Amino acid sequence: MNDLQAAISEAELAVSVTPETNPDRAEWLNTLASLLLDRYYRAGNTDDEQAAISKAELAVSTAHENSPDKVEWRITLAYMLSCRYGRTGNTDDLKVAISKAELAVSATPEDHPNRACGLLELAYMLSDQYTLTGNIDDLEAAISKAELAVSATTEGHPYRVEWPKTLRSMLLDRYTLTGRMDDLQAAISTAELAVSVTHEDDPGRAEWLNILADMSSDRYQLTGIIKDLQAAISKAELSVSATPEDHFGRDKRLWRLGMLLLDLYDKTGNIDDFQAATSTAELAFSMMSEKNPDKAERLNILTNMLSYRYDWTGNMDDLQAAISKAELSVSATPKDHRYRSGRLWRLGLLLSDRHSKKGNMDDLQAAISKVELAVFATPENHPDRAEFLDKIGYMLLDRYLRTANIDDLQAAISKAVLAVSLTSEDYPDRAERLNNLANMLSYRYRWARNRNDMQAAMSKAELAVSTIDEDHPDKAELQMTLANMLSDRSNRGENMEDLMTAISKAELVFSTIPGNHTNRARQLNILGIMLSNRYLRTENINDLQAAISKAELAISATPEDHPDRAERENNLNRYRRAGNRDELQAAIAKAELAVLATPEDHPDRVEQLNNLANMLSNQYRRAGNMDDLQATIAKAEMAVSGTPNNHSDRAKRLNNLAKTLSNRYCRSGNIDDLEAAISKAELAVTATPGGNPDRAGFLNTLANMLSDRFRQTGNIDDMQIAISKAELAVLATPENHPGRAGRLNTLANTLSNRYRREGNIDDLQAAISKAELVVSTTLGDDPDRAEFLNTLAYMLSNRYYLTGNIDDLQVSIFKAEVAVSLTLEDHIDRGKRLNTLAIMLSNRFLRTGNINDLHVAISKAELAVSTTLKNNPDRAGFLSTLAYLLSNRYHQTGNIDDVQLAISTAELAVFTTPEDHPARAGRLNTLAIVLSNQYRRARNIDDLQAAISKAELAVSTAPENYPDRAELLANLAYMLSDRYIWTGNMDDLQAAISKAELAVSTTPQKHYDRARRLNILGGLLLNQYFRTENKNDLHAAISKAELAVSETPGDHPDRAERENNLNQYRQAGNIDYLQAAIVKAELAVSATPEGHPDRAEQLNNLANMLLNRYRRGGNMDDLQAAIAKAELAVSITPQRHPNRAGRLNNLAKTLLNRYDRTGNQFDLHAAISKAKLAVLATPFMHPARARHLNDLGMMLFDLYHRLGKIENLHEAISSARLAVSTAPKTHPNRAEFLICHGYMLLDKYLETGNMNDLQAAISKARLAVSTTPETYPDRAKRLNELGIILSYQYLWTGDMDGLQAVISKAGLAVAAYPENHSDRAEQLNNLAKTMSNRYRRAGNMDDLQAAISTAELAVFITPEDHPARARRLDTLAIVLSNRYRRTRNIDDLRAAISKAELAVSTTPENHPNRADFLDSLGLMLSNRYLVTRNMDDLQAAISKAEIAVSIKPPRHAHRANLLANLAYMLSDRYLRTGNMDDLHAAISKAEQGVYRTSVNHPTRAEHLNDLGMMLTNRYHSTKNILDLQRALNYFLESFDSPSLIPLRRVITARNALHILVSIKKWDQASTLAQAAIQLLPFVCGRYLSREDQQYAILQISGLASDACSLSLKMGHVHQGLQQLEFGRGVILGYLIDGRNGLTKLQHDYPSLANEYETLSFKAYTDIEEIEPLIREQLLRDRWEAATRLEDCLRRIRLKSGYERFLLEPAVDELQQSASEGPIVIVNATDISCDAIIVSTSKV
Repeated sequence: MNDLQAAISEAELAVSVTPETNPDRAEWLNTLASLLLDRYYRAGNTDDEQAAISKAELAVSTAHENSPDKVEWRITLAYMLSCRYGRTGNTDDLKVAISKAELAVSATPEDHPNRACGLLELAYMLSDQYTLTGNIDDLEAAISKAELAVSATTEGHPYRVEWPKTLRSMLLDRYTLTGRMDDLQAAISTAELAVSVTHEDDPGRAEWLNILADMSSDRYQLTGIIKDLQAAISKAELSVSATPEDHFGRDKRLWRLGMLLLDLYDKTGNIDDFQAATSTAELAFSMMSEKNPDKAERLNILTNMLSYRYDWTGNMDDLQAAISKAELSVSATPKDHRYRSGRLWRLGLLLSDRHSKKGNMDDLQAAISKVELAVFATPENHPDRAEFLDKIGYMLLDRYLRTANIDDLQAAISKAVLAVSLTSEDYPDRAERLNNLANMLSYRYRWARNRNDMQAAMSKAELAVSTIDEDHPDKAELQMTLANMLSDRSNRGENMEDLMTAISKAELVFSTIPGNHTNRARQLNILGIMLSNRYLRTENINDLQAAISKAELAISATPEDHPDRAERENNLNRYRRAGNRDELQAAIAKAELAVLATPEDHPDRVEQLNNLANMLSNQYRRAGNMDDLQATIAKAEMAVSGTPNNHSDRAKRLNNLAKTLSNRYCRSGNIDDLEAAISKAELAVTATPGGNPDRAGFLNTLANMLSDRFRQTGNIDDMQIAISKAELAVLATPENHPGRAGRLNTLANTLSNRYRREGNIDDLQAAISKAELVVSTTLGDDPDRAEFLNTLAYMLSNRYYLTGNIDDLQVSIFKAEVAVSLTLEDHIDRGKRLNTLAIMLSNRFLRTGNINDLHVAISKAELAVSTTLKNNPDRAGFLSTLAYLLSNRYHQTGNIDDVQLAISTAELAVFTTPEDHPARAGRLNTLAIVLSNQYRRARNIDDLQAAISKAELAVSTAPENYPDRAELLANLAYMLSDRYIWTGNMDDLQAAISKAELAVSTTPQKHYDRARRLNILGGLLLNQYFRTENKNDLHAAISKAELAVSETPGDHPDRAERENNLNQYRQAGNIDYLQAAIVKAELAVSATPEGHPDRAEQLNNLANMLLNRYRRGGNMDDLQAAIAKAELAVSITPQRHPNRAGRLNNLAKTLLNRYDRTGNQFDLHAAISKAKLAVLATPFMHPARARHLNDLGMMLFDLYHRLGKIENLHEAISSARLAVSTAPKTHPNRAEFLICHGYMLLDKYLETGNMNDLQAAISKARLAVSTTPETYPDRAKRLNELGIILSYQYLWTGDMDGLQAVISKAGLAVAAYPENHSDRAEQLNNLAKTMSNRYRRAGNMDDLQAAISTAELAVFITPEDHPARARRLDTLAIVLSNRYRRTRNIDDLRAAISKAELAVSTTPENHPNRADFLDSLGLMLSNRYLVTRNMDDLQAAISKAEIAVSIKPPRHAHRANLLANLAYMLSDRYLRTGNMDDLHAAISKAEQGVYRTSVNHPTRAEHLNDLGMMLTNRYHSTKNILDLQRALNYFLESFDSPSLIPLRRVITARNALHILVSIKKWDQASTLAQAAIQLLPFVCGRYLSREDQQYAILQISGLASDACSLSLKMGHVHQGLQQLEFGRGVILGYLIDGRNGLTKLQHDYPSLANEYETLSFKAYTDIEEIEPLIREQLLRDRWEAATRLEDCLRRIRLKSGYERFLLEPAVDELQQSASEGPIVIVNATDISCDAIIVSTSKV
């Protein structure tokens, strides 16, 4: 820097001493300008920049026009002006710069060396102008100038590499504008070339790598291909690493790397990328110079990153750091800078965020201040002004919500209106601003209740929603605003449709909100309020559960220190304190003294006892002390017993005694106390004359007690008599009597009780009418007014339950609050009234979702409990209420403390309720509900079991005619249904139905809840129909649903839901109802405008219905229409729509249905493509992701079966594995996913032979079974599927017991399905295959017969148009063919061919299974030809085989088998006709088959042998020695393969020996013969039929002789003798017992003998399996068994006495046979005729 300062000083001195007329002055001025500009770049001082421009202007103005340097100076000046434009945004600078640059270029000769520089600078400036104006002509001109600059620069010019930077940037701009890929490619190519020609240690290489990183990033931004972004990051990292630590550009390159990592985070969502981006950017910033002109901008970007991290983590440190950076960014930005207002605005937003988090009003004030400054600094016509106005409006709204200052709200609306007016119609943020304005108008509506505000708010909200794109990220928020307003309007008494629409929109919003979204808690709370409102109108328990769930989530998502948390957790202030019990205590003490002081026969003693009883009763009511109550009863009984029968006060004292006995009943629940109380009350009434003024009071007492007995026993007579007595009491009470209000209140209560029992609304209306009259006639200071208000509140609450009218609920709460406020703190009934208020507030919470109501309700319930003495009989009821409310809050907040407290409180309520107490059943029911709620939240089956136990106890405890028994039964049915869903146990479903039926039968016909219970019963019956497919269940479900609908009023909020249920039930059993539903759905679609948000869902539903009709009727038009509708639904669903994944998956399934029908693989590919998109569109934690992954896996599995590509199978397995790992362990479909995964692994095992795959498949299937409850409907099916997989293991391990177990499971699976069940045929088909497997293993004819009869039944019960019919026909054909091979009964073969032909004819032309069916048919026709020699069969067989080969995909793994089969048939035709064309064709197909079979493939040896025979046949016709040589090679290779059974290896060896002998290769022939001889002991085992044994002996009988001849030719006499004798001995052993020395081994070493026999069976049994997958696997197993057999033989030969086991006899043993004289053995073969003489001395 010191050098630069010195240079500037020298230049200033030079200018100052140079006369103005001196031509060198201009040059010195230009030099000074350049130096000043350098200092500006180093120090960032804008004064230097201004001075540099000033000097440059002076240099240009003083230079002579003809000066050769003037052009360069003009360029320098233009450059400086351009730079200043970049810093200040002053367009005048840019215009002047372009003018200067154009003048400079025009004045520069074309061959001038600096012309390119001028062109390049001009291009830069034109590009800047294009950026400013958007005029394409500016961009074209810029590119033109840049291209001229590059072309004007020679190859070796030092800037030849640098200047493409400009061209690259401009080409990218043009690409962005026009979409021409050539521009993008040219830009990238330019940069790549520059990097490639720059040496690694060139200091400019880092810059070029940085540029290339920029371009790769640009391409990524344009194409979205992540490889481009990764390449950009790689180049940027290289650029940084190549930049020295102290390089002035290092901070810039680090910054660029940070921005690229940020882009990668945006793409991947990986938080590690974001953290790396942030740390890199912070490092880059730390290296910047304090005066760097980019500092403010980088601070701004770093602010955004920290803010984003705060949004992600919620870490306040990030928010604080973001605010700090934003403040620095603002302070570093000049006041006149064009970006200052934007940075002020950003700072304001962050301060607002901190206010939202901390609730600090200073932050909100500061935020408003900053945004106001931003508005002030923004010109009137600036495009950002509207945004700033909108945000300040929203902050003013926040301040209004904190301060309730209406001026803030008015100002907010004013700002919002101005913001909207400044926003053009097509501006993307217009919708958001309209939405904000709508919100503000909505708040003003809530303040002033002016309907015009609400209408205006909704108008703005609807306009906002309609103007925003479907896939816009803010669409959800806008829809929530509209939903909230609809809900508000609904709460004001508008129709139910507003609430339904509001919920629909709110649910859609919630489904699109990420789990960590800042607005999630608020929107959850709003949705909970709406669902609660709907529950209060409809009484649909699902709405209640959903509301609870949403509210819990809202609380859990609200931080402890959030300003809204206090509102939700707000409690009522402490109640006024009044009253004192001391006076009562003193009065009782005095009364007791008075009684003690009065002789027993004193006439006043009875009255004193009565008074004392009353005082003790009062104290009991206050304190709840049981001793007080017992003393009261004792004193009252003494008072009655001491009162003569005709005494005028006797009735009164009887009445008092009745009341005290009733109190004890209420405390203990002992019915004897109630009976005694009623008896005393009846005596009081009968003892009172009709005209006595006290009679009305006694009638009232009797009415109350009869009403209590009704509640205990449910006896309707008690209720009717109670009403009658209450009516008489009121009738006998004068209008102005002070007791009239209380008696009217009793009448109201008895009418209310009858309403609760019978559901007659007239009773409830009459009760409310009486209760309102009571309240209206009771003075404000009346001590009973609080009780009357409480009663009225309770009845209004009941009417709210019935009608859903929110006004009833609001009035009931108000009445209850007044009742509490009028009750002294130590009043005995205060707890009861607090409890009533708590229940009603809870109801309002359920209606509105306002968590404050729930918190206040709990607070009231807690107060009710805490202010009630522990021995008070009402306390248990209050505890039960509190438990219920805490359970509700648990659902809102998810706070485990709430549910634990709820359970313990409910248990305490039950514990403190006597066994025979009438309320015990209800409290047990509450405990059951609390436990059930916990189960639904946590899914712990123990909770459900406990809930059911308590609910069953509640039902058993309640008397038969208990008024609420039906409700207890309905709750129990609901819980049993939950357990059925968990376990699949039909007993639970049956029990649930039984309880629901009982609930309905015990509900009076006109009861308000009867329709709901009928609806529940209908749903349970439908579940039973789905389980059993018994039509009677469906009819019963429809019948119950019809009754539910008919008993639901037309305007009832639940009627629509119940009608919908009825339609669903009808559709399940009747195609006509489905037809009608489709017609309605089509009309709904046609009536919905093209851009309507509901249109996609309607199309999707219509597609599902059409698919359902196709599945029922098989009409292809329905399937085509379903696909068309599903495609349209997907096409109009925005990319980020929450339902897009589901719709894509539905479309994939419909396409898969068409593939299943037609076999067109294009449908399968399309289905897979859509399924992949569905998976990509499904969030990682979404519950549907596992299902989508599994569906994708199954489609890929189908593709593997179609094309045979192993990579498709691997991809399918990967998808299935993800499905299993993604699904929670309690996922209802996890067992299904495990089975699918298992089947894929089984196919992989069949493809590769890897036992690990088979074991994994078995493991998955076993896990699927273990996670399926014993009684689950699909358990039998899964057991069968496990059996199928296990059968592959048992079949070749020889475990017959295991195979038997598999068959047993398959039989159980079949038996578990009803006769007419749609899955029964598939289970039968599986059972037939398993039986066939056991037949192949054991050869038991009974298994084969059973397999055939089972397969026949499977085909018989399969509809003719069923897509699986062809596969089942093929199974039947195969087992019939197996029987033919066993019995050689031609009728079996004919039947097999018939079934196979039917399988082919019913399979679409391009179906993936068609080739295999054709191949099976061809083989069967070929077998019939071998029997009948009918040429038509052979021709038909060849035709079928040719078609099979032609339609099997070229790369399919099984195509080689098809080619081999075709070759074999063509060879047969050649042998029949002698047509050489057939032989040539056969050889060609066989060669293709061999070529497509891998070297280690188990079928290759067979194919090689067949090809060798065909080549041998052609050699005999053509004498072409090459054919013979090739045949020999193929025979030898085939012989060396252990996958061939010994007999076939011997036959192959003899084929090769014939050729070797014919060409006189004695040595090779002898060696081969010796190897073949070793196989003789294994050729003919006990596992072969007698016919097969005879055939085997014929094949090997000449081998020993031939081997002997060959050994003798080679001079190996001993070997020849051993071979001859060995062959003779083996054959003789076969003919005698077939044991071949095993009998002795079995005796000596039984385990070794068994191992040898088992391995021999596996290794040497011939395989005639038609199914290619099974055949190949059996061959692999045989190969493995052959290898293990060699080891077994080695171990046997190590045993003493078994050294020559299955080997040739030793020569000395043979010589001992000649002890009685020489033995002459003559051996005559086609090879030679020889005699061997054996003596004891030599051979």
